[in-house]
Amino acid sequence: MKRKQVLLTIMGTLVAAAGVVATALALRQPGGAPLHQPAALQRLVRPWALRATTAKQQQDTVKRTPLPPDTVIVGTLADEQGQPMPHVTVSDGYTCTLTDTMGHYRLRRNARARFVFYTVPDYCEVPTHSPTDRTACFYQLLLKGHDTYDFTLRRLRGGREMRYRLVVFGDPQVTSSHNPYYAGPNDNRITTTDLRRFTSETMADVKTLLAQWPADEPVYAISMGDDVQY
Repeated sequence: MKRKQVLLTIMGTLVAAAGVVATALALRQPGGAPLHQPAALQRLVRPWALRATTAKQQQDTVKRTPLPPDTVIVGTLADEQGQPMPHVTVSDGYTCTLTDTMGHYRLRRNARARFVFYTVPDYCEVPTHSPTDRTACFYQLLLKGHDTYDFTLRRLRGGREMRYRLVVFGDPQVTSSHNPYYAGPNDNRITTTDLRRFTSETMADVKTLLAQWPADEPVYAISMGDDVQY
């Protein structure tokens, strides 16, 4: 009995809703202008129509908002003696170009680009930020109103680099807090922070590995994204 009453209630609601929509459509003139509507019907129809109109306006605004115009950026790549570095790839992350025989490049910058960078040739050192910060620095931040970005490269003494070692970190996702789901071999929760564990465990293993490799062989390391979790 209760099930039958529920079904009847649902059917009644659907019929009433269909009646409101049909009445709203019927109260429009052939040209599309609405006729006079009762106040109760206006309260039902207008909020829905207003929401639909607002959403359409927002969608049109997004589509019609132009991106900032592209800007041409230029620069020169040379070594420490000022000699040009030809045929080096330069990019803004969207478009690539090659330096000419004089080390010059010209690139139409994408409006979304944030950096300009180059691909380090195999006969040059990978530049770093400083003697203490050995992270790679082969890029420059694109600045508003600035269109020239030069780079100085350092040639390797021995010519082309034929051998090297590569260490890859896959999604370390370290945080400055501890993960409540980490547990040790005895199932006790680990309360040491991710960052401290990365320093004391992961990097300790890396140093042990480096000690086993030839000292005269260069070693590079890259992190494959998701360096921090949050």
